[in-house]
Amino acid sequence: MRLGLLGGTFDPVHHGHLRFAEEAADAFELDRVLLVLSAAPPHKGIEGMTPAPIRWRMLQLACEGNPRLIPSPLEMERTGPSFTVDTLIQIRKELSVEDEIFLLIGADSAEELPTWKSHRRILEIARVVVAPRSSSPTLALAPDVRERVRFLEAPKLEISSTRIREFVRAGKSIRYLVPESVFEVIREKSLYSGDSPRGRARAECSRREATA
Repeated sequence: MRLGLLGGTFDPVHHGHLRFAEEAADAFELDRVLLVLSAAPPHKGIEGMTPAPIRWRMLQLACEGNPRLIPSPLEMERTGPSFTVDTLIQIRKELSVEDEIFLLIGADSAEELPTWKSHRRILEIARVVVAPRSSSPTLALAPDVRERVRFLEAPKLEISSTRIREFVRAGKSIRYLVPESVFEVIREKSLYSGDSPRGRARAECSRREATA
């Protein structure tokens, strides 16, 4: 088996994530791609983040109908920060010696990989597939990372979760940036607006800063 792994907070999951997973599966002949929801990412603060169960539901909906894309709750089920190396070790134990793991990451993450927990262990367990970056195509990769990197030769969709959240706050349409099922969850739960869990947390942070 050739197994891909794409991790993220998926707040929200969007077509850029899905196309990266799909095109990597085609390019590297992956049997499946696990989309692993990071419940407590070590490089990001969780304050103000959409609750994990809601992000998980959006991820499940986004993967419906595609047998190659499998939402994974591995990191949700563990306590503490969601370290990639721990996830890879857990998955590796469940595979045979002949099976291969391909870690799918963006260009920015590839440059930051040496700062990740046990990054050399990550490189031992998995091959690293890096998504293209339209701006500044030259990457500043550490030598040990460059030896294990393979680049996905495919156009990148310029979509980001940050931009989607900004569009929602500004009252702009996000149709065609996310799957319709994900759009419905965002609309029904008023995510990323002032009335959402994330929006209320942001407002509370602003209130505390103003009174500090």
